[in-house]
Amino acid sequence: TNGHINNKWRGLYKGVARTNDVLNTLKSVENINDNRRKQIEAEARFLRGVYHFEARKMWKKVPYIDDNTYDLNDLESTKIPNDSEIWPMIEADFEAAMNVLPETQSEVGRPTKYAAMGFLAKAKMYQGWDISTGAANKAKLQEAKALLDQIVNSGKYSLADKFDNNFRIATRNNKESIFEIQYAVS
Repeated sequence: TNGHINNKWRGLYKGVARTNDVLNTLKSVENINDNRRKQIEAEARFLRGVYHFEARKMWKKVPYIDDNTYDLNDLESTKIPNDSEIWPMIEADFEAAMNVLPETQSEVGRPTKYAAMGFLAKAKMYQGWDISTGAANKAKLQEAKALLDQIVNSGKYSLADKFDNNFRIATRNNKESIFEIQYAVS
């Protein structure tokens, strides 16, 4: 229904706003070391990429709003045209995150290099086929395969012993999981 679609749109772009708020606030923070600053920026760009990726999948022509466009104090700042393809910006967010994030995180649920790499591969796969003609974009598919090969060859992930372990609370974040959102049951 329309309400669900509006809620999805609102939720995704609230996420985009929050990530841009983090990035803009980070620019004025002084007492933080460079490694921590880079980590925060990479995590925010990863999440911004995820939100835009979901919006692009659902609605095709959507606005890409970055930290230079977004202004917390100007409600009009995000009213920009949706007349350009945003895949390059989504890819840039995932690439930036992939190049900074560590291979593992001490806290479960934080994105890693491989989570960013996996989302970048997924974004490339979505560009791998022209929906109107059915033609393959072999270059994008080959780029995705190279990234997926790196993930597999890292040796950090393997298939779960039982397929349903991917859907059970007791076995979440298992050896097959590259990135999971951490939900709480209340």
